[in-house]
Amino acid sequence: MLVPIKSQRSINAFRILHGRRLKSYWHYDQCRYGKGKGSCSEPEHIGACPVPTHRLRNGRLNQTAYSFYLFTRDIAENDLVGWIDHQLSRVATKASDLSREVELQEALIGPLRHVYGVSDKTLIFSHSVGALSNNILCKQKPN
Repeated sequence: MLVPIKSQRSINAFRILHGRRLKSYWHYDQCRYGKGKGSCSEPEHIGACPVPTHRLRNGRLNQTAYSFYLFTRDIAENDLVGWIDHQLSRVATKASDLSREVELQEALIGPLRHVYGVSDKTLIFSHSVGALSNNILCKQKPN
């Protein structure tokens, strides 16, 4: 889920006025936004912060969305597909047949482990679904 342009402007305005947390992926830590209580780690800035503005089910999802957005912006340089291709190509040329699958999986999952609220289980499941879809598509014969 990418953050809409309007929200990007909110992030930039908030960062200029108040914030170190939304400065970069590496700064977005210990936000602790809680939707139910309307609280966070910097309550004096919550009124101007864009994190609570999205109507998601709970505060953790808001934090995950911003963490993933910042990952995509700062780590993947706004090109998630290109980043995935780059990660996989680095491993594909180095790995032996025996360890190739494990290394490919780790090349994608390792960096994403630090996105707030994303567990290994979710990442591995997502990777497996993607790999399975790719295998099915590659095995289909064109009409």
